[in-house]
Amino acid sequence: MKDVNEKRCTKCGVIKPTEEFHKHHGGIGVVRPDCKSCKIRLVRQYELEIKSGMRMVHRPIDPVKAKKCSRCRIEKPVSEYYVRRDRTNGRKSECIECVLLRGRRYQDERRLNGVKISRRYRFYNRERLRTEGILYRQRYPDRLKANNAINNSIRSGLIVKPNRCELCGDHCRPDGHHEDYKQPLSVIWLCRRCHRSKQMPWKMEVLACLRDLHR
Repeated sequence: MKDVNEKRCTKCGVIKPTEEFHKHHGGIGVVRPDCKSCKIRLVRQYELEIKSGMRMVHRPIDPVKAKKCSRCRIEKPVSEYYVRRDRTNGRKSECIECVLLRGRRYQDERRLNGVKISRRYRFYNRERLRTEGILYRQRYPDRLKANNAINNSIRSGLIVKPNRCELCGDHCRPDGHHEDYKQPLSVIWLCRRCHRSKQMPWKMEVLACLRDLHR
């Protein structure tokens, strides 16, 4: 009689302990139907067939000049489709225009969902956010005055905001970073990533103060 901790391999037909079988993703305690030695032998045989040319990794590509998009149903040249080697004709079923349109719609939906989540968070945590704002204004009045001064200067036209980060050179809508808050109109224009790295030390200080407040 076969033991509970034993299993018959479907390839070689030998009853072996369950430790001789690879684990299966089907659940806890589930193992593959073939043993480890048979699995390794089949993998090596598969690799040798690929190297010798007996087996093809991808299906043969059927050369076509045009195909119909599965989304917009318009026949377009194959040059207007992204490459995908696992397909019969080597191209995606959707044209590039439809793929980009679907990506933009997905980004818009994520942006709207982010706005909804942010509004919901501010609504349910308004007392905490109000307390944190009061603490920030009391602890860092110079920073608040400097930020207001640079924003008013941009709004009135005295300072023109560039479209490039002065640290990494990326094209963006940069933020004004103050090295010295006693000079409110002297700023370095940084992208959001560079500005975050510059602000990290004092942001950790603010978070530590907020944690002490909410204890």
